[in-house]
Amino acid sequence: MHPERGDVVRSTDPFKLGADSQRPWLVVNNESHPFDSEQYVAVAVSTKRYEDSLPLSDEVWEIGGVP
Repeated sequence: MHPERGDVVRSTDPFKLGADSQRPWLVVNNESHPFDSEQYVAVAVSTKRYEDSLPLSDEVWEIGGVP
């Protein structure tokens, strides 16, 4: 599987401890990234709301979602 810009993937969260150490990540890199299709630039997706949050509504998910 080769994620593309805009895909949300699940992977290990380096800041979480314990058995449930995964988090959804939004892939933001594109073909101009020097290691496209090998390494990815991503931002963490949180289920908590913060003052500066950008909410992801149900309409943005093609498959799945977050709680």
